Amino acid sequence: MRVPRGHSPSARIAWRHSPYLPFPHRMGSAEGQSPSARVWGIPKPQFPPSPVLPGREKGGRGDEGVQLSILAVHLLTPEITSGGDRAFVELARRWQQAGAEVTLIVPEIAARRCQEEISPSKMYVLKGSLIDAHRLYSRYLFLLPLVYLLRALKSCRLIRTAGGEVLYTTGDFFCDTIPAFYHRLKFPQTRWVATIFHLNESPFKRRGNTFIMSVVSWVLQRFSFVLIKRLADRVFLLNHAVKERLVRLGFSPEKLCVVGAGISLAEINAATSRSKRGPEGCFLGRLNPSKGIFDLPEIWDMVVREMPSARLLIIGSGSAEWTERLKREIQRRGLEENITIAGFLPKSEVYSLMKSSRVFLSTSYEEGWGIAMAEALACRLPVIAYDLPAYRPIFGDALYPIPRGDTKQFATAIVRLLQDEDLRKSMTEQAYKVVLTYDWDRVAEREMSLIRELL
Repeated sequence: MRVPRGHSPSARIAWRHSPYLPFPHRMGSAEGQSPSARVWGIPKPQFPPSPVLPGREKGGRGDEGVQLSILAVHLLTPEITSGGDRAFVELARRWQQAGAEVTLIVPEIAARRCQEEISPSKMYVLKGSLIDAHRLYSRYLFLLPLVYLLRALKSCRLIRTAGGEVLYTTGDFFCDTIPAFYHRLKFPQTRWVATIFHLNESPFKRRGNTFIMSVVSWVLQRFSFVLIKRLADRVFLLNHAVKERLVRLGFSPEKLCVVGAGISLAEINAATSRSKRGPEGCFLGRLNPSKGIFDLPEIWDMVVREMPSARLLIIGSGSAEWTERLKREIQRRGLEENITIAGFLPKSEVYSLMKSSRVFLSTSYEEGWGIAMAEALACRLPVIAYDLPAYRPIFGDALYPIPRGDTKQFATAIVRLLQDEDLRKSMTEQAYKVVLTYDWDRVAEREMSLIRELL
């Protein structure tokens, strides 16, 4: 198949073998569909429309005319579940709706989900290697750096085709930062906006992951920091604690902007609680050791000793290795009737299940913000969480804090809340008022304002 002149070899590869790569001059769009939605042969997805924000009304300054290329080549699953990944999806969708020209560069495995949720102006898809095709990195985690390196090299070639005034990297993954650094070096007129969610702890202190994985993760994050520090024009952060640490690492304070995160209040309010009795406990997050998933069976085992019929619902997906290990631990403790792993679920169903639950568990050992907890609070669900530095400035006293790693105290808190309905209600009412100020529309407006200052 002939490829339009001027496209890079990597674009030709995607054009021949993938239906995901739309070129605007090759498409017509049906009424009510974006060009990219027409290529996919699916209707444009329906999401609750974002309210018109100041400056975005027709004829106003808005986001119109901004050409934004978003690099998200680190995605590893068809589902987009982690907080950082949900953030770029929510923001990109709002920018596209507000009139910006959003171009995505994503791996093939996540292309359909990105198309359905964002409906971008253009999308460029990285064809995967054999490792990608069979998702071998899910079972053999040592292959992940190799997968990311191959994606980074492919993206360096593809990013020039995508173009755009601004490059937006969706995290500090080196497969995103290397192409952005290369393109910024070669084309200085392009602006680069980077995002950093949190700093990995020292491998000697980090809990959950194996020591070797923690070392590799720490080294690669520090490598990305070097690239971002040198050539990024703006760095968006979730909290001030991260900003202070980055300044100590030599980042210019003028480049660092704390923008926070948000939740989709309209979608949460539209969800309804299920009529039948829901689970006593609910966990939402990526199934990864850093999220404390292996603390959950131990905690719930102690809860069941006090309340034998208590049930815990675990929502989220992760690598095959970690998921299988979690299932084995549940079976070892004889908790198959008390703990259910639901996997990935649509957001509307997640919110309904949250509203049917009685308490939310957050066992993360590291977080930059806490989107899942904010969603739980917006569902009027009391949250018990390990006491992390990032939480206090954001949520204040809205959480029930537990010393990190203290599973016994965590279980005691769950039992107390389940048995004290008045305490649960008082916590939820107080917490709901806190999260009303956190909405993705405000975050999208803030970030776009900062991006426009660069142009």
